[in-house]
Amino acid sequence: MQKQKNKETGITLIALVVSIIVLIILAGVSIAMLVGENGIIMQAQRAKEETEQAQVEEQKQLAMLEATMNTENQPYTDKNGDTATIPAGFAVSQVDGENAINDGLVIIDKDGNEFVWIPVNIDNYVRIDFGVQAGLYSTYHESLSDIESDSIQEYSGFYIGRYEAGDYESSQNETYRDENSNDNNTISIRSGLVPYNYISKEQAETLSNNMKETQRYSSVNTRLCSGYAYDTVITFISKVEKNYALSSPQGNYKDTSFKYIDIDGEEKVKVNGDGALVPTGSTESICNIYDLGGNVWELSSETYSDLNQPVSRGGGYGSLFNTYSAGFRNTSIDTVEEFYGFRVCLFII
Repeated sequence: MQKQKNKETGITLIALVVSIIVLIILAGVSIAMLVGENGIIMQAQRAKEETEQAQVEEQKQLAMLEATMNTENQPYTDKNGDTATIPAGFAVSQVDGENAINDGLVIIDKDGNEFVWIPVNIDNYVRIDFGVQAGLYSTYHESLSDIESDSIQEYSGFYIGRYEAGDYESSQNETYRDENSNDNNTISIRSGLVPYNYISKEQAETLSNNMKETQRYSSVNTRLCSGYAYDTVITFISKVEKNYALSSPQGNYKDTSFKYIDIDGEEKVKVNGDGALVPTGSTESICNIYDLGGNVWELSSETYSDLNQPVSRGGGYGSLFNTYSAGFRNTSIDTVEEFYGFRVCLFII
């Protein structure tokens, strides 16, 4: 009788152990299904992000359609009572966070080119010595152009490209530019594009100035960003990010890390210590402006020394964000390289 009891007890313990093991396995499977890479939570998160992105794209498409119907400059007042002028051929973005002036008012044209309003009166539209440059600040030169001066006097502000200039054709071909790329490809100021690099200062000025004609803008002049424009934008951003002129970790630098979508649609990770060129708009924005510091060095209309050498701003993908920050001025011989690009500004007529 006792042997029978012991036998039953043994069987019961074995069954209990087996049951516990099965429950552990099932729990592990359930947890994996819930929180794994392809788990329910991750799938729900991806679905939420895709839905939000689809809504953003729909809102942009509506703004692009509205832009085709805006044939005159329009006054604009945001929710805070701040004002701006919307040029003919553009419309205000309806995406949340993109239609208030202090946050960085975004406008968009019929082709999806995006610009951000920078409010400033003519007395404050000046070049600024941030104390970070190659050589002495006094050796950097630029005279304020009549196009900029007249526009800002009348409209109290200007627009800067939301992104570095992108190359539309190279982006369509999913190919980064090289030294043999066409210098007459179409400028596009949009997210996810191949940066328009391998360009000289003269070519950057020509492309920027001609964007008015190629896009058939009737109410703005398009110009390569000047030192006045860069320094004013940095001052504007510094109201939100106080030390931005001297440290700009939001951009694509050698010592920053972030996920991004490459031009072929593949998701990648740019790791700290790796210098890599990435598509426009791949990093964190401030005041809705991307990569004013980092990615490509941006050629400006400033010159350096009596030799009138080209000046570039803001550091690049091979630089360090605390050393070659958004406020940094650099100079070099007029050369065509991978790490030089540019940005376009709009001045209302």
